[in-house]
Amino acid sequence: MFEKTERYKPFDTIFYQGANCTQSQVVHYTGGKRIHATTGEWMWGVGINGLKPLNVIYNVHLGPEIADVNLHPFSTYYDYINPMKWLYTSISWSKNYFTGVNTIPSMNRNSGSVYYHSPNPSQISYGQESDIESHHRKYLSWKNQMKNDGLVLYGVSRGTAATFCAFAKYKYPEVKLVILEGAIDSMENVIKNMANHYLGKGVMSDIAVSSMRRSANFLTRYGLFGYKDESDSPLSMLDNFPENVPVIFITSELDRTVDSKSTENIAKNLHQRGKNDVYLLKLKNSRHPFYPYDNKQDHDQYETFIHAIYKEYGLDHDSKLAENGRHLLESCNLKNPPNSLETKLNHDSNDRDILSTNLEKLNISGENINNILLVIDKMPSHSKVYKALIYLSEYKNKSSMCEKHYIHSDYIAEYFCTLTNIGFFAVGIYYQDYLIVSIALFSTLSHAIPLRRLNELDKIAAVSTFINVLSNYQLLSQYPSTLIFGIATFIFGVLDQWVGRKDLDKYGSFFHCAWHLTAAFALFNCKQLLSNTDENDLEMISSCMLDTCTQIMK
Repeated sequence: MFEKTERYKPFDTIFYQGANCTQSQVVHYTGGKRIHATTGEWMWGVGINGLKPLNVIYNVHLGPEIADVNLHPFSTYYDYINPMKWLYTSISWSKNYFTGVNTIPSMNRNSGSVYYHSPNPSQISYGQESDIESHHRKYLSWKNQMKNDGLVLYGVSRGTAATFCAFAKYKYPEVKLVILEGAIDSMENVIKNMANHYLGKGVMSDIAVSSMRRSANFLTRYGLFGYKDESDSPLSMLDNFPENVPVIFITSELDRTVDSKSTENIAKNLHQRGKNDVYLLKLKNSRHPFYPYDNKQDHDQYETFIHAIYKEYGLDHDSKLAENGRHLLESCNLKNPPNSLETKLNHDSNDRDILSTNLEKLNISGENINNILLVIDKMPSHSKVYKALIYLSEYKNKSSMCEKHYIHSDYIAEYFCTLTNIGFFAVGIYYQDYLIVSIALFSTLSHAIPLRRLNELDKIAAVSTFINVLSNYQLLSQYPSTLIFGIATFIFGVLDQWVGRKDLDKYGSFFHCAWHLTAAFALFNCKQLLSNTDENDLEMISSCMLDTCTQIMK
């Protein structure tokens, strides 16, 4: 379908970041090179988990910062006393810090900083109007400053929807290639897949999706949110997508934010349209949005595959990386049947490499590893043996995987854990109880800044919560119905410790968030009863709560 050439052309790249990120996210893809931000800062990535940033983006053009990012979060005196500003900026700062983003400040102190920001909620549209226009502004900026006449569009997470829809609407003629990591087909499907994963298919999942839809519609109606339920999405813009432009999709089996089903859906629909070359690389061990750093095998596959794509379509590339990724072109090209012999051999080769890497981590010598692999290759069902041994070799690391609940690798879970501390703040401030305010502060810090040693603050907050409730033992003995909330808190705490953290991929932060909310409600209940001096009122409240709980249990 496409004309190939032996002369490899230089190109520029327009990058569009994911949600809750500034343009600093690009440094995870530029191989450690220093990039000049639009704020005047210099920024670069050093990598994490022993892995360097991917070297897959050349000559990046950042253009104006996108509409939903406020690079001046403390522009007024009111901002300094707004707790939400501190919450958002601490989250964005910690996300940059703990993913190896470095910056040199700009000489112009009024230009803002890409290192921390607060959102403009009314402009958050997940690939709809404000994102499309933000992307178009980047393109117009590139047109005025372009270094090369070839252009690659690169989007990550939310940025995939913005890139896809903007290109479908404005059809930039210079585009040679589109790369989409963690691609969204529609926000509706993304939310459904998340709900089904964390809550299971059924009534609870349907209720969660319906509640989120209604909340979004309510906020949109009053100009507090930019996403519209029935507006543009990549699926709805599919027929407008320009022809004869190769599109590369990258997803992961462990992505629980943008489920691989969403990426596969938009990739297969675009392929069935029959007007573009479509490739789909499916990683095995990387979480959203840390594809570059979660797993060395995935990191190397990602990097070599992109360079092989660049070479395939006549663009500048690293020849060694391109050669190492050449075998992925056939297996990832959707025009090839997934069960072909060559695809099967590629999968076996990938499993062989994964097992070899896992055995190295267990300090097994190279000679013994080679002997093990040779024996497996001679077995009739060697592909199944590979998968079984991969599982067993990774099982030893399950406990360390659980620790990711409290570090950057499970960022979305930490985001919700941080937000649910608002219950503690509300109770503490309302009743002027500084111990409860301290509990809220400790818990918030432990989640918003994912430094492992700050996990101790969360333990202090948990113990303080139980002490605070138990210190009112006389009230509990007089009004035993109040124990219901304390028991609920205890149950969710146990479930979080012994169920949630042992299977984070399945339960995420659900039990921990529930613990936060029930604990806050238990404290509120105690404070409310203590603040009422009328014994009849106390008995009435107690009776009502008991009746309500009895009805719920029925």
